[in-house]
Amino acid sequence: MAVRVQGSTIVQVAPTAEVPIRPGDWEVRCDGRAVGPGGMDCHAQLVNGELRRSTSETFLQPTRARLDREQAQDATLSVAELEVLAAHAMARALRRGVTFVAEHLHLPEAPGLGLEQFARTAERLGIRALVSHATRDVDGVAEARAHAEANALFVERQAASPTVRGALGFHASFTCGDALLTEIARRREGLGAQVVFSAARSELDLTETFQRHGARVVQRLERLGLVGPWSVAAGARAVDWEEADRLFQAQALVVLSPRGDLFDEPGASGFDAVVGRENRIGLGTAGGGPLSEEATCAAAALLRLARSGRLVDPDSTLLQMLFAAPAELVTRSFGQPSGLVAQGALADLVVYDWIPPEGPEPIPDLVTQLTRAPVSWTIVHGKVVVREGRLLGHDEHALSREAARVLARRAVPG
Repeated sequence: MAVRVQGSTIVQVAPTAEVPIRPGDWEVRCDGRAVGPGGMDCHAQLVNGELRRSTSETFLQPTRARLDREQAQDATLSVAELEVLAAHAMARALRRGVTFVAEHLHLPEAPGLGLEQFARTAERLGIRALVSHATRDVDGVAEARAHAEANALFVERQAASPTVRGALGFHASFTCGDALLTEIARRREGLGAQVVFSAARSELDLTETFQRHGARVVQRLERLGLVGPWSVAAGARAVDWEEADRLFQAQALVVLSPRGDLFDEPGASGFDAVVGRENRIGLGTAGGGPLSEEATCAAAALLRLARSGRLVDPDSTLLQMLFAAPAELVTRSFGQPSGLVAQGALADLVVYDWIPPEGPEPIPDLVTQLTRAPVSWTIVHGKVVVREGRLLGHDEHALSREAARVLARRAVPG
């Protein structure tokens, strides 16, 4: 088969003999390798992932300690440092076949400038992105309102961008008061924007939300008008079955990070509850390892549920996590079908250095093999950004050295 791309769109998918090479065409020879839609990281936290490398922080640290460390780091992160760390993380993501990232930034010193710089960096590296700000009241009430305003202005400015769009965001229920969340809900309705937040990622969120507001997290956010088909509810590690049902009824996108769940608070049943309610589910790395590892952990968790009789069709659930639900997020953000190698879809494609098997094979096995295969080409918005494993137009070694210098300056004792 051959795929013809014109501009940013796939215009033809047909047997190779039916797709002639015309004058001016640039041919990418796949030589029997697998071609698929690009990886979509629905909660990337690229910058936070880089910052963790400058500390001894691990997933085993208590939630409050991690939150305090993140706030301390965010408060001193300059826009120039943001650019360096984001560029390095984007380069690594593209070389791993990720074509889309949803980034939830927290930049209390200069949120507007930070969001703009992240967008310009994404455009420069060539990755597709949905960017929001993790506004929180713990920065101060007046400051939080200013951050929400800066986030809203960013959403308006990016409304026509072909590759980087804005979403409204807040950190989590337990770090935001009713007044702030009501304001964000009002702005969301006026802009028609998507809203990104952490949904009960830990028991800390559940406990403090209930103590202050007399409700569980999803119930409170729903009451304030922040749960709907335009919601990107990341984390969801500590939601129960009733909350999972509320998210399902609202058609919210729930983003899970099963790899991170292996190291975080034991006893959290969010994965089982969300999968059991057949929610729209995407995968996010949340500043951890590569998306391929999240896919492998998701496949293992789904097989566990299937073998225990709590899940009927793990194959379709896995495909939804990897492609269907994330593609809905991209389609909603950019107004064009995505997540498919099909006519009319966005040309966000990956060529894997892997020859598919001839006969049928279980989907989890195929996914595992594919996500572990080297990425030969990455194409975003119809443009080649990785060719035969090499990042085009940028010196990845230089990006790595610059990121290492920034992290060395910021390194603190564990």
